[in-house]
Amino acid sequence: MAEPKILYVMRHGEARPGIGVRGDFLRELTSEGRKQLNALADYLKSIDFYTDLILVSPAKRTLQSLEILTSTLSIKNNQITHDEIFDAEPQKLLEIINSIKQPSKHILLLGHNPGISSLVSYVSGQKYVSMKPGMMAVLEILVDDWKSLGGNTGILKEILQ
Repeated sequence: MAEPKILYVMRHGEARPGIGVRGDFLRELTSEGRKQLNALADYLKSIDFYTDLILVSPAKRTLQSLEILTSTLSIKNNQITHDEIFDAEPQKLLEIINSIKQPSKHILLLGHNPGISSLVSYVSGQKYVSMKPGMMAVLEILVDDWKSLGGNTGILKEILQ
């Protein structure tokens, strides 16, 4: 078995309400959401957080969340914006991760509920894990490559907020 991989699954910070699909897509972070993410970013910096690849939804609140993280952590690595992450079912999120071809040991997926909570639950084999805004799940992945990621192939190590 290869060295364990780490999948960080994060929900964007608290966002303002929006009306309709277009309004939902353009929702911005609240001041409380920014405060949550700044605290999380400071904590991640204190533990020398690292990721090889970032998969992010193109929605405004996820990009704003990522901007806060990357500015505090000075992360300058690969970032891929996937339109499909917005409003994705867990199976679609799994397909996106399974399709990763580049050698990455640490991946951050930044998206939306309910898909990301369901993904964390499915991969870890836990009962439903509820990801609140600004939360990050840390999963140790027990497969040799990302295309083998599936149900019960990871261990939920911790939830950060």
